[in-house]
Amino acid sequence: KGQADSKENQQAADEVLHRTDLIMQGFQDRELRYREKIARDRDDLLSYSQEYSKLQGNLRRSMEDLSILREDLDLAKEELKRFQRNCEEDEHRDYSTFVAATSDRKELERRLRDLQDRGAEDDEEQMK
Repeated sequence: KGQADSKENQQAADEVLHRTDLIMQGFQDRELRYREKIARDRDDLLSYSQEYSKLQGNLRRSMEDLSILREDLDLAKEELKRFQRNCEEDEHRDYSTFVAATSDRKELERRLRDLQDRGAEDDEEQMK
């Protein structure tokens, strides 16, 4: 009977050792999977960090470009206003010149008619 108990105890001990080995192997497998996942996630995080840095750089450059374009737009608006004022001034000056020239032309046409009338009268007197 002692030998049978000893054999049963040995089998029980072997089974406990076998289960313990399986539990340890399962734990080690899980640990390895978790470590691999952590390494992949760390690589992903590094990649995201690098991409974020690139995007920040792009954003900064785009904001600088936008600022320059806004300044250019403001300058162009001011230039347009100056151009419009100059055009209005030119239009007023040209209109005044036109009015004066038209008035001068009418005056010259009237004087021409007067001279032509006098010339015709002089011609009639000379023919008499």
